[in-house]
Amino acid sequence: MEETPVLSVVIPALNEEEFIHDTLQSVRNQDFPYPYEVIVVDNGSTDATIQIVKQFPGIKLIEQPIKGVAIARNTGFKVAKAEIIVSTDADCRPPKDWLMKLFNEMQNDPNLLAIGGYAIFDDGTIPYVSTKIAHKIGLLKLSRIAFGAQALSTQNLAIRKSAWEKVGGFNEQIVDPIYLDDADLTIRVNRLGEVRSSKDIYVFASSRRLKGHYKDFAYVRLRAYAHYTKNWKNIIDDWYNEKLNLDQIQESISPKKIYTKTRHKLSEIYNEILNG
Repeated sequence: MEETPVLSVVIPALNEEEFIHDTLQSVRNQDFPYPYEVIVVDNGSTDATIQIVKQFPGIKLIEQPIKGVAIARNTGFKVAKAEIIVSTDADCRPPKDWLMKLFNEMQNDPNLLAIGGYAIFDDGTIPYVSTKIAHKIGLLKLSRIAFGAQALSTQNLAIRKSAWEKVGGFNEQIVDPIYLDDADLTIRVNRLGEVRSSKDIYVFASSRRLKGHYKDFAYVRLRAYAHYTKNWKNIIDDWYNEKLNLDQIQESISPKKIYTKTRHKLSEIYNEILNG
C-alpha cells in the first residue's frame, strides 16, 4: 500500500530544461525520513522540460496548457495529497535539510498557517551579494511593516492546504511571477492566522531573469509591492525615472539616525560577504 505523504512539493515549470534536472535532484535528495510527493506542473513547455521530468521515477507530472503561473500553482495544489504543501520554482536548488526545517516548523506550531524563507542567487556577484544581504538582515520581515502582513515567496514556502483553500487559492489573473502571485496569496492568508518568515530556511536560485535588466526588474517588483502600500508608488516612480537616488529614498522613509545605522550595517555585511 502506498504511504500517504506528509508533504506535497509543487513545482510549476515552463521551458526549464536548463535548470529543472538539478532542481528535481535537490528535491529528491532530501534528508527527510517521512513520505513526501513531488508534483511538477508543466505550463506548456516547448523544450525538453517534460522529457527531463519523466527521467525521475515517482514524480507526478501534470500538463496544464492554460498559461499563467498562478493557474499552474493552483493546478498542483489541487491534486496535492498532503495538508502541508511546499512550493519552490523549477530553477531553485534547496539544501538537504530544507524539507525537514519546513516540516518541523509546521508540525511544532499547529497555529502556523504558512512559513517561508529566502532565495539566494548564486550565479553572479551582484545578484549573490544583494540576496545575501537581504537574507542576513531578514528583509522579509520588513513586509510586516510595509503591508501590515507577512508576504512570502513561492520559491521557498510551506503552507497548509486548508488555508490556501479558504482564501480561494492563487489569483489566476496574475500570469507572471514578477507580479507577485505569492505575496498576493500569503498576504491574504495572514487574515486567517499566523504567517512568518525564517532566516534559517533558504534555497539557491538562478538570477537569469535579472541579467542585464536589474533596474527594470527591481522597478516592476517594487511597483507590484507598492500595490499594497499605495503611498510608495510616487517614490518608486521617481527613483526609476532618476528623480531620486537610493540614498534620498532611504532618507525619505526613515529617520536620519536609523538611516545612518542602516548604511553602516549594510556596509559591514557587504564586506563580510565579499571576504567569504
